[in-house]
Amino acid sequence: MPRNKGKNRGNKKVKKQKKNEEEEDNNPAVATGVLSSEVMSRDVKIDHFSITLNGAQLVNDTTLKLNWGRRYGLIGLNGTGKSTLLKCLGQRLVPIPEHFNICLLYTSDAADEEDSV
Repeated sequence: MPRNKGKNRGNKKVKKQKKNEEEEDNNPAVATGVLSSEVMSRDVKIDHFSITLNGAQLVNDTTLKLNWGRRYGLIGLNGTGKSTLLKCLGQRLVPIPEHFNICLLYTSDAADEEDSV
């Protein structure tokens, strides 16, 4: 087994991370909203929530509520803005309290012999 295999995998992960960071910076979406929940609350409520992407209105003046302990799924046709919504939340383009950790997974690594159990 080659000794540098793990080293190359680390370089691949760094390259993927840099690519994902570049994708974040190039988000052409514009999101607006007003945080109406308490800043230290476990729940998030954003009023007048809107997302525009390249001039197209994806979400227009609605209320976004995310309650602690609940799980949410996004269902919609391709190109309707599901990923754009998540990117806007992940990049905090709308006011989300700082005590919330937001992690957005773009892709996952393919399993190989070294990682599989």
